[in-house]
Amino acid sequence: LDTDRNPHTAASHRIQAIPSVKAFVDGEVASEFAGALPEEHVRAFFARLVTSPAEMAAAEAEDLAASGDLAGAEARYREMLEEDDENADALTGLAVILLERGDREEAEDLITRAGNDRRAKALRHHIFLEEFAAKHDAAELEQEARLEPDDPRARYRWGVMLAAFGRYEEALDELLESVRLDRSFADDAARKAVLAVFDILGLESSLVRDYQRRLTQLLF
Repeated sequence: LDTDRNPHTAASHRIQAIPSVKAFVDGEVASEFAGALPEEHVRAFFARLVTSPAEMAAAEAEDLAASGDLAGAEARYREMLEEDDENADALTGLAVILLERGDREEAEDLITRAGNDRRAKALRHHIFLEEFAAKHDAAELEQEARLEPDDPRARYRWGVMLAAFGRYEEALDELLESVRLDRSFADDAARKAVLAVFDILGLESSLVRDYQRRLTQLLF
């Protein structure tokens, strides 16, 4: 774009430096940079805009799983792992399918191989919650929390059970109350449980952002 000949277009796109590079996807700016950059940075900029074969394969497997074709999704994930045995998309995607099918041992191995990937961490938390729910009676934990509202252990245990049920906002309320009552309870267990729920929901969740603020206010 010749900014001298097209000043209105330049202004509408807030071009303030030359050169300015803007990448558009579906008519919207997806990424941009201004000023002269080294060649390797420019190449990296464009590389980030292109969907890699691995990303395309992961999207295909996710679509198969979403449509109910779990066998097809599993086969696609296994093909991906043959090409790259450290592919986190394939490791976590296949682990989800195996957990739903009850193949716990292989699923846990895949989760371990995925390391610190957020999805792997979330799956570890789901496994813990599932085991917790299997070991405890929900009605008893709820009654315990109601009868002993000032007991950090009671509030923690009921909060964990609520998280196991997928009632995350209620779970976070209980867990934060446990933190307020006694942060040191069980080696900071309630705060760690709050962070686990954050992992499950993802940092992009508005609920997480709200409770991150509440947790910070409580701790500091």
